[in-house]
Amino acid sequence: MPFDHDDRPAGTVRVEPSAVTELVWVLLYLAGSKRGPLDGPAARLPERFPELAARVDAFWSDGVALATEVFVLAQRSGTLLDAGAEAFLDALDEASRLGGPDPGLSSEKPEERAHIAERLERLRVDDEARRLLEALLRDAWAAVRPAWDAEGREAVLASCEALRGRLRGGADPRTLLPSGHIATKPPWDALFADGVRRGAAVFSPCWFIGGRGHIVELSGLVHVAVALPQGDEVERLRAQAEQISGRLKVLSDPTRVAILSQLAVEPLSVTELAVRFELSQPTVSNHVRMLRDADLLDARKEGGRTAYSATRARVQRLLDDAGSLLLAGCSA
Repeated sequence: MPFDHDDRPAGTVRVEPSAVTELVWVLLYLAGSKRGPLDGPAARLPERFPELAARVDAFWSDGVALATEVFVLAQRSGTLLDAGAEAFLDALDEASRLGGPDPGLSSEKPEERAHIAERLERLRVDDEARRLLEALLRDAWAAVRPAWDAEGREAVLASCEALRGRLRGGADPRTLLPSGHIATKPPWDALFADGVRRGAAVFSPCWFIGGRGHIVELSGLVHVAVALPQGDEVERLRAQAEQISGRLKVLSDPTRVAILSQLAVEPLSVTELAVRFELSQPTVSNHVRMLRDADLLDARKEGGRTAYSATRARVQRLLDDAGSLLLAGCSA
């Protein structure tokens, strides 16, 4: 059955792998003569599989790349959000032959929707066209499946968990879109916002992808493909992780945690802490310095005395930051 978004909570986004999306982008790489050069793990596919590239280029004679109709057929068969393409390929003949509801495609230009409608009707009535399409898609998937099984699937599943973690941590779905993604630009930004509002938006991080991704509307479902984090995004996450990790180290010492806990109850000076914990003043001063460096303490001068206190908000902020980062890699 196609993905049913009617019971999704409003304002939420689902994150799932999509092997069909991987396959579509492989087709676009292979049809490089129609799309221009693309970067990514599949950039050399046309030169590695020239006969396959020629078959993709020649499949339709209308000058429009073989792509969107594949999404429609996957949505019809309920296989769009699978981590493998085998179920889609097995269901392809039936999904093509039996037809289905209005595919929507409000994300596409009117002339492109007309092309897709003609192709879907051709596939519905033409046994040979269905056979040739299935053979082409199976061969294309077979060409890239070793790389998908070896690296792509694992990387995509990890990215799915990271994106889910960011959403669970309260991230705005728009922040999951890389700069320049088509879903950030008019009129697709409104389509994306509407999908999120209705609980009908799905993100699919992709391994085989060119540019920053795509957005396609399929019978009300708003499907957004995004490239896996690369370059600047990876460096940003690494820098964030190092910063939070450094701040968390301050909580690795039980005495320091006890001091922090005491300062959350009442403000105390270094001298008073030294007496309370039966420690030397230099030792306490070192613990207090580390807690201040982690931005966990407030300091207030009271005559010749400096009183330190821990506020719930500062401690909670550190824990929330650490939790958001850690949960980005964990399942629910």
